[in-house]
Amino acid sequence: MLQFILIIFFLTLFTGLVYANSNCSQVFINLEKQEYIPIHDLVKRNDFETGRKLVDYYGILHQDFKASLQSLYYDQAWLDLGAGRARAQLDYLNSFHDLAKAAQLTAVTYKSSRWFWRSTNQRKLKIIEGAFENFDVQSSTKYKLITDVFGVVSYTLNLHRTLQNVFDLLEVNGEFYVHIPNYLLTIQTRSGNIDLKTLLSRVEGLLVEGQWGTLKITKLKKDIRVPELELIFHSNAVPVNRFFRLVE
Repeated sequence: MLQFILIIFFLTLFTGLVYANSNCSQVFINLEKQEYIPIHDLVKRNDFETGRKLVDYYGILHQDFKASLQSLYYDQAWLDLGAGRARAQLDYLNSFHDLAKAAQLTAVTYKSSRWFWRSTNQRKLKIIEGAFENFDVQSSTKYKLITDVFGVVSYTLNLHRTLQNVFDLLEVNGEFYVHIPNYLLTIQTRSGNIDLKTLLSRVEGLLVEGQWGTLKITKLKKDIRVPELELIFHSNAVPVNRFFRLVE
C-alpha cells in the first residue's frame, strides 16, 4: 500500500513539473515575441498628465522643494524636465505681483504646440522643444534648480546621457528634484539590482537625500561623471517600466 502511494505521489510531482516547465517556456517565448513600442512613440501619444499644478509639485517632490523654489533670486534659474504645458511654472510666475522678482524659467516639453502661454510671461519663461538628450549643454544657461516629475527621466532611452546633461546644467550647490517610483526603474549590476538613489549615491560629488524614488540631489562639485547605462528592457505601458544594465 505504501509503495502504491509513493508511486502515485511521484507521478503527480513529475506531471506538475512538466506542466510548470511548459508554462514557463511559453512565458519566455511570449516575452521574446513581444513587440516593443519605442518610448518616444509612447510620448507622442500624450497618454500622460501634462497639466500638473505647482501645488502638485509641492506634494509629489521632496519636502525641501518648496523652500528651495521660494528662495530663488531673480537672476537664478529653474529648469523643469518634461514640463508638459508648464502649468507648475506658470503658477509660480502668477504668484508674483512684480515679475521682475521672479527667477528665470525654462520648460522642456516634447511638443509645445500642444499648449500655449501668455505673452506677458515670455521674458521669464523659455520653452525648449524636443529631446533633452540632444541638448547642447555647454552653451546653455546654468540652473540653480532642476525638477522632473514623471518627465524625461521616466521615459528616456538614454538614462546616462539624460542624467549627465542634468548635472552639467546644474550649478555647484544647485539641486535636482526628481520623482520616479523605484518599481519603474531597475539598474542591474554585477552584485545585484539597485535603484536610482543607490546609483547616484555612488557618484563622487553628489549628495542624495530622500527615499522610494522621491529624491533631492545636490551637486557639490563642478565636474560630475555619471556611470554609463545600457537599456535592456522597457514595457509598453505608461508610465514606462525600464531595466538598465550598469556598464562596468
